[in-house]
Amino acid sequence: MRRSTKILILALSVALVASVAIGYQRYMELMSESQDRIQTLEKDIADLQSDVTKVIEEKEDLAKNMEKALNDNDALREQNQSLQSEVEKLKKKLASLPTIQYSTSAVATAYGTSVKNGGNGTGITATGTRPVEGVTIAADPKRLPYGTKVLIECPEYPSINGIYEVQDTGSAMRKSKSTIKIDIYMPDSKRAEMLKFGRRDIKLSVLS
Repeated sequence: MRRSTKILILALSVALVASVAIGYQRYMELMSESQDRIQTLEKDIADLQSDVTKVIEEKEDLAKNMEKALNDNDALREQNQSLQSEVEKLKKKLASLPTIQYSTSAVATAYGTSVKNGGNGTGITATGTRPVEGVTIAADPKRLPYGTKVLIECPEYPSINGIYEVQDTGSAMRKSKSTIKIDIYMPDSKRAEMLKFGRRDIKLSVLS
């Protein structure tokens, strides 16, 4: 073989080896770049999955909050209806409460059903009812007609303060011309309290 031919073959071999080496290096570079790209994509996918999980969790929390809000709204609606009902009841109760027509000073004593305690001994009032403690009073029906409701206030004896109804009468009440006089009913068993109460100045308000 000629020398020039050998040199040519050698040169071609070297070039081929160099080309293969360069190609392999480029291949390895591309592989490395691919691996980096794959890792980046895997990280992006993991982040995306994490974001999707968060969105799902937030959606579930939102659904729970919406359900709670709806339940709270229903509870508030029921509470509002209940409050409105209570307000209406209070309005009706307020409308039914008596109002003061006028107030005046008066003198009060206490009596029971027995004659000893100032009563008629029958246990029946002039209006045909049985007297009730804290309700029944006796008065002159010409000045305070039967059935009249009055508010009695006595700073010196506050335990008798309250609303009473004229259900009875007596001669002492009818004879008193200048000052209104009333008798407050107490059970005969409270004679000691009747005596303790004695005669008291009171404020008497006639109610409508």
